[in-house]
Amino acid sequence: MKKTIERALRKIKAGEKPDTFYARFFFDAAEPFFAGHFPEKPLLPGFMQIEMAKIAFEKYSKTQCEIAEIMRAKFSGQAFPDIEIELFGQYQKDGEAIVLSADIKSANNKISTIRMRLGVAGCRGYY
Repeated sequence: MKKTIERALRKIKAGEKPDTFYARFFFDAAEPFFAGHFPEKPLLPGFMQIEMAKIAFEKYSKTQCEIAEIMRAKFSGQAFPDIEIELFGQYQKDGEAIVLSADIKSANNKISTIRMRLGVAGCRGYY
């Protein structure tokens, strides 16, 4: 799954405000997971959207992290293959952890809002 998400990551850059970043993804319809989710109407699974946010932060911050807690995951739209998906992330230090919030959209349609706490073991070098 990680390699699939890394392959789909097309661009990542700093946001306009401190502690923010943007990422763009493109998942090819030929990716095997689309065949099972769902065959007649392929959708990007929610768990992959959560991993997209984590991996985008890791690439942006050049560190490795672990998800310690999913604080919120709201899936309000659908993410289809062969369409660019945008992620806006913002993060902040919270004690020994990092809290990452991500809004994911496609063609200006909101797909999901995710908020998670990333464990300190892998992120310690970042802060």
